[in-house]
Amino acid sequence: MIDAPDHAVEERGNRSAGAWLLVALLGIALSVVAGMMSYGYTTAQAEQRFADVVDYVATQSLSYDAFNSAYTTKNLIRVMEIAGETARDMERDGSVDNAMLEQYADQFNVSALIVTDASGNLVSESSTDGVGYESLATYLKEAPVLEVAAHPLKSYTARITLSDDSVADIGCVTRQDGEGIVIAVRHQSAKAVASNTLKLQSLLGGYETIDSGNIVIESDGKVVATNAVEPTILGVFNLPATDVFIVDGIKDRCLPGKVRLVNASGEWYLGTFGKARGFYVYTYASARRYFEVVAAVAAGVLVLYSGVIAVVVMVRRRADRRRLTDLLQQERDYGDKLAKAAREASSANSAKMEFLRRMSHDLRTPINGIRGMVEVGDANADDLQKQTECRSKIWTASGLLLDLANEALDMSRLESGRSRAQTWCKSVLRSVAASPDVTPS
Repeated sequence: MIDAPDHAVEERGNRSAGAWLLVALLGIALSVVAGMMSYGYTTAQAEQRFADVVDYVATQSLSYDAFNSAYTTKNLIRVMEIAGETARDMERDGSVDNAMLEQYADQFNVSALIVTDASGNLVSESSTDGVGYESLATYLKEAPVLEVAAHPLKSYTARITLSDDSVADIGCVTRQDGEGIVIAVRHQSAKAVASNTLKLQSLLGGYETIDSGNIVIESDGKVVATNAVEPTILGVFNLPATDVFIVDGIKDRCLPGKVRLVNASGEWYLGTFGKARGFYVYTYASARRYFEVVAAVAAGVLVLYSGVIAVVVMVRRRADRRRLTDLLQQERDYGDKLAKAAREASSANSAKMEFLRRMSHDLRTPINGIRGMVEVGDANADDLQKQTECRSKIWTASGLLLDLANEALDMSRLESGRSRAQTWCKSVLRSVAASPDVTPS
C-alpha cells in the first residue's frame, strides 16, 4: 500500500514528466515547421534563379540562332546569285568546258562550279578543294535539284553538311544555253564554319556551377552547349552518365519552369528546364546545399526554443527559490515570535510565582500576629488591659491582611481587564477586516 505523501509525490512527478514531454514535442513541431518553411523559401529561390538562367539562355540562344541563320541565308543567296551569273556568262561565251568553269570559279570566288544535264549527270566541273560532283552527287540527283531543270524560272539553294562536319552551300539554276543545271558550290571546313558562327558554348562561359548549377542545351536531342564538361576537339559534348541520368529525369518529371527533386546515384538534385524554339535548356544543381540550409534553420529554431525554455525554467526556479526563502523567513519569524511569546509567558509565570511567594510570606506575618494575639488573650482572660492591647494588635494585623487582599484583588482585576480589552480589540479588528464596506486606516 502506498502512503498518501508518496502517492502525491509520484503524481507530481508524472505531471512534470508529461509537461516536459509536451515541451519537447512542441519544440520538435516548431523545428519541423521552420524546416518546411525554409525548404519552401530556398526552393522558391532556386526556382527563380534557375528560371532566370533558363530564360536568359533561351533568349540568347534564339539571338544566336537568328544570327547564324542570317549568316547562312546570306551565303546561300550569294551562291545562288553566282550560279545565275555563271549561267548567263556560259550563254554569252558559248562554252561549258572545265577551263572556262575554272575561270568562272576563280572570278566568283567559289570552291566549285558544276554543270549537269537534266537528269543530274555530270557534264563539266571545276573544283578547287576536292569537293565537287563526286562528293555531292547524291544530293544533286535529288528531286528539288532536278526540278530546277524542268522549270526554267525555278532555283534551289541549300546547305549540305558533309561527313567531316564541313558544309557545302549550293545554288542551282537552269542552264540558259541548253538543257541542264548550273550549280555553284562554296565549301567551308568545320573550323571555318565554327569561326564564322556564334557558339552557344561561349554563352555559358560566365556561369559557375556552384551558383547557377549545371546547364545543358540540347537541339534535336543533341547537346550543343553545356558548362558541365568541356567539348572535345571536334566540338562534341560527352556528358557523364550521372548528368545524362539527371537530364532524363528532368525530362520525365519536371514541368517547364518548375523545380523538382531528381535522384541520381543516391544523391538528390534540384532541376528544371525551359524551351526556346528548337532549343531545350536544362539546369540542375545538387540539393545538398539547400538541405544544409534547411537543417541549419531547423537546428537554429530548436536551439533558440531550447534557450527560451531554459531561460523560463531558470526564472521560474529563481522565483521558486525566492518564494521558498520568503516562506523560510516567515517560518523563522513565526518561530521567533513563538519563542518570544514563550519567554514572555515564562517570565509572566515567574513573576506570578514570585508574587505568590511574596504574597504568601506577607500574608503569613499578619496571620501569625493575629493567632499570637488570640493565644495571648486566651492566656490573660481576666486582664482587661491585656485584652484591649491584644484586640488592638489583632485589628492592626487584620487591616494589614485586608490591604494585602485588596492589593491582590486589584492586580487580578487589572490583569483580567487587560485580557478582556485585548480580546475585544481583536474581535473589533476581525470584524473590520471581514466587512467589505470598511477599509481599516
